[in-house]
Amino acid sequence: MDADIAHLRLAIESSVRDDHPALPPAYWRRRLKKLMSDGNLLPTQLQQIDELLERLEPGASSDDE
Repeated sequence: MDADIAHLRLAIESSVRDDHPALPPAYWRRRLKKLMSDGNLLPTQLQQIDELLERLEPGASSDDE
C-alpha cells in the first residue's frame, strides 16, 4: 500500500504543477478514494491520502509546502 501511495503522490504532484495535466484531478481523487475503500490502512496512510486529496482541491498551490 505504501508503494501505491508513493506512486500516486509523485503523479499528483506532477499533475498539480502542470498547466495542462494529462489526467484531471477527478481521476486522482477516484484513485485515492479507491485505495481508502480497499481497506486496512494504517492511520499514517490515511493521513497521507487525506493530504493528497487536499492537494487536489481547487486553488491548492504547488508552493504550499
